[in-house]
Amino acid sequence: MINNADWYAACRRVIRFTVAYAVIAVVSAVYIQILAGRPTGLLAGWMVVFGLAISLIGLGVTLGVVLTVVFWGVQAAKLANRHGSPALGPLGFWGAGAFVVLFALSYLVAAWPLLYGIVRVMAAVVLIAAIVHDRKWYAGKIGAEQPYSMVTGGDARSPLAAQPTADDWNAGLWDPDVQHDIDRRRDRSQDR
Repeated sequence: MINNADWYAACRRVIRFTVAYAVIAVVSAVYIQILAGRPTGLLAGWMVVFGLAISLIGLGVTLGVVLTVVFWGVQAAKLANRHGSPALGPLGFWGAGAFVVLFALSYLVAAWPLLYGIVRVMAAVVLIAAIVHDRKWYAGKIGAEQPYSMVTGGDARSPLAAQPTADDWNAGLWDPDVQHDIDRRRDRSQDR
């Protein structure tokens, strides 16, 4: 059984990693464009360091996108199976496939930095749009869209959600043995 919160968290993570991927794609396209201008001696050293940083961050973000999309896909398939919806949903998996195709295409146009950046940003936009569309589609289809409370793990609109009262802390109301022990200790302290 799947908790809707896992699916919502997976959606958020995919979107966050994909936005970071789009940002790093733009930064790397600008970096490649600067390299095409052949930087001078002192600037060249910094460009190598900056290039290594972009590469490492880009690798991490790309792996993050891949792992979160896989996790999201598993959660989406479980959610679909639980509610009798089609396993591939309307767009999410197709968006992930389009992301992979555009990602591969970006290597074919890598000689043109501007086009390289545009193709990678398009890949990110397609994936984000597909995830957002799927989230709305599932919400309408199966009623999964409920504000999720991190405190109670349930519907935040519930009047009882995360509203503790004084009676919640009164152990005597929910455990008579505790109340008996409290009364016994009170009696012992009054004897002194």
